[in-house]
Amino acid sequence: MRLSGTRAAVALLALLALLAPVLLTCVAGCSKDDADQPHRVKSLGGRPIPVPPPVVTDETPEAPGTHAEIVRIDAAPIYYTVKSSRDVAAPPVDPDLAVIASGRLAAARCFTGITDGSLSRSASIHVTVLPSGTVNRSEVSSDSTTEPWILTCLEDVGSGLHFADKPAADIRGYSIGVTVTLTH
Repeated sequence: MRLSGTRAAVALLALLALLAPVLLTCVAGCSKDDADQPHRVKSLGGRPIPVPPPVVTDETPEAPGTHAEIVRIDAAPIYYTVKSSRDVAAPPVDPDLAVIASGRLAAARCFTGITDGSLSRSASIHVTVLPSGTVNRSEVSSDSTTEPWILTCLEDVGSGLHFADKPAADIRGYSIGVTVTLTH
C-alpha cells in the first residue's frame, strides 16, 4: 500500500520523533556513566518498542558497560483519522446574498455614459423570485433617474438574475439598491 505525500511526511516525522532521543544521546556523546543506564525511548502511543536483552560474546566477559544493545524499529504505517465538525452556532450563509451583490455590480454598469452633469444617481430594483430561483418580475424605481435606456438596463439586470433553488420556500422578494457617484 502506497502512502500519499501527506501521510508519508507524517510517517517520516513520527519515525524521526521516535529516533530523536537515541540519536541525540549518541550525538551528545556516551560516557561510561551513561552506559550503565538503559536508554529511554518515547513512543507516540500504541505499543512500546521492545528492547532485546544485551548481546554477550565469548570474547568479552559480561561486565557492566561492555554489552551492545540492538534496537528494533517497527516501521508499520501510521494512520490518522481527522474528524471535522461544523460550528452549530454559526448561521448558514444565504447564497442569495452573493446573487444580490453581483446584481448590484451589474446595475452600476447601467449608469455609464451619463452626460447631463449630475454628480449622483440612484435606483432600486425590486425582484420577485419563485421557489425555483427564477425571477418572476423585475421593477425599477428611481427619483433621480428618468432616462428610459437606464431604466430598461436596470430591469434587464433584475430579470437576468438567478437565485438559489429553495423548493420548500415561498415566493420571495428582494430589493437591490444602487447608487453611483461621479468621481473627479
